[in-house]
Amino acid sequence: WLRPNPIEEDKFFFVDKDKKYKLRSSLTNFSKEDIVLTHIASFMKQKNHIFTLEILKRLPDNYKLCLGGPVVNSEYEQNFKLVENKIKELSLNKRVFLNRGFIENIDEYIKLSDVFLFPTWNEALGTPILEAQACGVPVVANLMFGSSDYWIKEGEGGYLVKKFDAKIWAEKIQLALKITDKTLIENSLKILGKASTKKN
Repeated sequence: WLRPNPIEEDKFFFVDKDKKYKLRSSLTNFSKEDIVLTHIASFMKQKNHIFTLEILKRLPDNYKLCLGGPVVNSEYEQNFKLVENKIKELSLNKRVFLNRGFIENIDEYIKLSDVFLFPTWNEALGTPILEAQACGVPVVANLMFGSSDYWIKEGEGGYLVKKFDAKIWAEKIQLALKITDKTLIENSLKILGKASTKKN
């Protein structure tokens, strides 16, 4: 078990579909007819942005992807360019919204999403997997024993994947979309009950 960074409950909370789609139209070029996946993290190699593009390529055209995060040094710059090149290589230009820079309103990008992706290779505990669940957005994440498996209850807050196989991740994303709003709201309250600023 790892003690999480506290979630700001005044920022990370469930929103209805009207609010979700207003955020989507104001921050991206995607519509309510799209299924939006989001991965926001610094452009470090271990954050595995490239892999999210391989997943997207396996999904129907109405699936779109928001990628964003800071580029703070030459290593990050190199990885960002690799992502740009991969988007072109896979002909995903119209399906990816790429945001370079520190994202202060990460809560809004989470709320406009249908599924939050967390394909990081190795991380002690990723706070965004808690923030997304607090917003009622299911998470599909890499299985990391003692961290993601503790905080994501399968079928309630999302799904875990044991290996980096784009086909399996695509299947888990489609499963995550079937989780009901009722379940996601209940899970949001559980997460906030364990990890909000009021609890930490």
